[in-house]
Amino acid sequence: MKNLNLFLSGLMCLFLITSSAFSQGDIYIHFGPSFPMEDFADEEEAGVGLGLGFQYTYPITESGLGMFIGIDFAYNGLNQDMKEDIEEETGLDDDDITFSKFLNFPVSAGLNYTLNADSNIALIANAGLTGNFLKITDLVFETPTGDVTVKYDLSSGFGYKLGAGVLINKKTSIEINYFGLGDYDIDAEGEIPGEAMQEFEAETEIDILLITIGFLLE
Repeated sequence: MKNLNLFLSGLMCLFLITSSAFSQGDIYIHFGPSFPMEDFADEEEAGVGLGLGFQYTYPITESGLGMFIGIDFAYNGLNQDMKEDIEEETGLDDDDITFSKFLNFPVSAGLNYTLNADSNIALIANAGLTGNFLKITDLVFETPTGDVTVKYDLSSGFGYKLGAGVLINKKTSIEINYFGLGDYDIDAEGEIPGEAMQEFEAETEIDILLITIGFLLE
């Protein structure tokens, strides 16, 4: 966590320096579906969710090379098959279960490139590093003897971001961004009525594909 805080502090300093030095920078807001990939989909059985974010870009050269700083949020619940498996194993209805959700907050920074195809259309690409916070919400089973709750601690990690898309009239973007957010050690504890607290650890890897439409904030 300390290394991630240093990473985020460095990004904030970079943002403050560059935002004052490059008044021609642009801020975009973007949103769209969040698709779990690799182990995040296969092992954790996360489902399709939603993504929302902001990206600040500014040019370095007249040839199209620039830098970016981004803040994103990705929300993914469990897929339907996983929910049904949990219901079958516990013998509880879905009304008696509060399923966990995966909340990712990646902060990214790196290089972007813009290639103007004509006066209205430009091709864009970006690549950078990410620092991410992962929060898994509580899993709760409502039983006749009381609630059984699994609580997960906040986790953090480093990864990368790769993306490409199209910029229309310098105001609207359509992008595909792949976030390889890295590996996470997750600490959790189980609360069972009348029993001692149970602690356990788990590992997971988070990869997300965001397909977004974005708009220039003017």
